[in-house]
Formats: sequence, structure tokens, C-alpha cells
Amino acid sequence: MQHSSPPGRQQHHWIFLSTCLGLLFLIAGGSWFIHRHRLPPRAASPVAPKLLATYVHRAGVGPYPENSLAAIRHTAAQGAQGIEFDVHSTKDGVLVTTHDPRLERCTTGKGRVCHHTWAELQQLRLLYQGQPTTARIPTLVQVLDLCKELGLLMDIELKNTPYPQTVIQQLVQHLRQRKLYDKAIVTSFYPQLLHQLRKCDRRVTTGLLLGAPPFTEVPSRKIRTFLYLLPNRFYHHWLPHYLQVDMVCPQQRLLSPKRLQQWQKSGLEVLPWTVNSGPDKQHVRAFHLGYITDCPKGVC
Repeated sequence: MQHSSPPGRQQHHWIFLSTCLGLLFLIAGGSWFIHRHRLPPRAASPVAPKLLATYVHRAGVGPYPENSLAAIRHTAAQGAQGIEFDVHSTKDGVLVTTHDPRLERCTTGKGRVCHHTWAELQQLRLLYQGQPTTARIPTLVQVLDLCKELGLLMDIELKNTPYPQTVIQQLVQHLRQRKLYDKAIVTSFYPQLLHQLRKCDRRVTTGLLLGAPPFTEVPSRKIRTFLYLLPNRFYHHWLPHYLQVDMVCPQQRLLSPKRLQQWQKSGLEVLPWTVNSGPDKQHVRAFHLGYITDCPKGVC
């Protein structure tokens, strides 16, 4: 007499087999994608170690709006080594320096930066402590020229943009024309921007920002859920290796002796953010690293 497996058990077998096949398909597809889109091997950057310094977050602190030309001048006068600032693109393709994708917090305007032309943005004023000032949103060109004049190193953070090719091409052109390869790092949370940048000009020093994965703008909830389920090792080690970046820029809480050793063993420089408190600064200095901070002198 033949015995058949219970229906529930057969269903579990099919679920198990389907899961295994799905994983094999995912691994094979991922391997093909990485092989297809892999950048050339990364040579050790002679410039990256020279760019490990103390960078002042959002172009400076003091009685001036963040990411403004006045803040940059004030920061340089305080003896800063470098500044970190943020880049967005306008509707008509002008690269501007402002932190938020929307205008409300930093300016007298409303809406998204990328939905306004450069001429429209020039009608706005930057805010300081919620009050309008005479300062306007500067262009990337204005900031690059001022930093070069003042002898400041630059950490240029690329924000997410609907115009990635325009942004990358313009940025590379501006750096090349001003011969700023040894004065600037270009960092981003967004792997696709760093991938395009490395393909466009490998002389630009690049850094992958590590913190909360930037999946909030992925439209599909199911895809977002899948991405969040990927192990931290994917973001902290495999992704920098695949992108062939020169450095990683981890949130300060992610810095540990083990991770630091792994990154440095892979040939990556390390520049943590945002390091403000006394204990945090002591922790980072113990590793002999540069860092990004809101308060270059003292703690905050």
C-alpha cells in the first residue's frame, strides 16, 4: 500500500524549493549585473590621504545662513581647513549650493529646488534662525571659486537629483577647469551618482556616505522593504568595493576598530560625520582620522 505525503507537507516542500530557486536566481542575476556594470579596478588614490582634514558642516557656523558665501568667508577667517557643502540642480540645470531638497527651511521660498529656475531662486533670500537675510543661494561655481581663493579644502555632497547626467557632467567640468582634483572630495549617499561620476572622470576623489540607506525615494514599497532587508555588510563593504570609491564617510556611530580595520585593509580612507561632542571627537582622533563637524573649535 502506497503512502502519500500530507497536503500541508507537500506545500511546505514546494515553498522551500521555490525559495531556493528564487535565491539562486537572485544570486545569478546579481553576479551578472555586477560583472556587466563593474568599473575598472581602483588604483590607490595619491590624493585621497591629503584630503583627510577637519571639514565644517554645511559650509560653516556663525551668524550667517548655512551654505552661504558669508558663512564660508567667516569659516575661513576662523582658520578652518575645509568645508562640507551640498549641491542640487535647478530646473534649468544650474548647480546650486543648498542642503534641503525643498526651500521652506532655508529660504523665503516654497517648493522643491529642482522645480525652480535659477532666475526664480535669485528672487529668494536665505534665512538665519528663521529670519530673512540679504544673502542668496549661491551657485556651485561661486562656492568653488571662493574656496579656491581662500585655500579651503572641499567636501562636495551630491544630493539626489532628477538630472543626474547634467549634474555629473557640469561638476566634472568645473573641477577640471579649476584644477581642483587635489582640493575636493565628492561624496553622496546615492550609489548611482558615484557610479556615473567614476565613469565620467576617475581623477575625482569620491566617497560613499554611510548612514541610514537612502531608500525613502524608491517609489515601490516592496522594493524598499527588500533593500532594507539586505545585510549591513552590503552597504558597508560590498558596495564601496563595487563602486570603487576612494573613501567611505560613515556616520560617527558606525565607526568601530573592526570596521575601520576592514575599510583600511581594503585601501579605503575614512572620513566620519558629524562629530560634535567631546567624547566623539576623542574617539575619532584616537584613530588619527579627519572628520566633518558643526563645531570646529570646541564642542556642541
